[in-house]
Amino acid sequence: MVDALPPPGDMGSAERRFWRNYNEEADKYDDVLTKSWKGDMDSILIFAGLFSATLTAFIVESYQRLEPDSGDQTVLILNQLLLVQTALAAGNSSPVPLPTRTSVIPEFRPPTSILICNIFWFLSLSFSLASALGATLVQQWIRSYLQDSQNTSPITHAKIRIYLYDGIKVFKMNTIVGVIPILIHISLFLFYAGIIAFFYSINKV
Repeated sequence: MVDALPPPGDMGSAERRFWRNYNEEADKYDDVLTKSWKGDMDSILIFAGLFSATLTAFIVESYQRLEPDSGDQTVLILNQLLLVQTALAAGNSSPVPLPTRTSVIPEFRPPTSILICNIFWFLSLSFSLASALGATLVQQWIRSYLQDSQNTSPITHAKIRIYLYDGIKVFKMNTIVGVIPILIHISLFLFYAGIIAFFYSINKV
């Protein structure tokens, strides 16, 4: 039975061939997996960047409606001063009370629809930025995943790859990658909801 065992040198050669074949198949699988993830994350980063820039322009416009218009306030004050001057020019001997800020400018309360619109759009921007951050982190992880096991022996390469792949399962990377596009979808739904509220504030049905 001892004579039937392969020489130690042959066993080492077989082991190296095994790990080399394993690495080749594992690298093919990892290449397909990481390319798929990287392609998705690249698309999300581009879309999130363009969408966030567009959404910011809408927020700048809607945010101004949360404060009273300074131009309208100036017109009200000038009208009150004009009334005072007209009364004085007409020879009104009774003292004319000077207008105060509270008597001239009514208390400003932004419409509820504008408040809702801004809430939706700020939430939408937050989800969009969160998706961009998640996509960036996934891309960094992909680069680390592909580079950590380079320039090593076949068995070391295989051990590092197994360790990293176990991390994919433990930290549920597939789920994380799947959640990031959902954040973009939520951001879009909130944006459309904000548009409805914005147009409702302009022209109430």
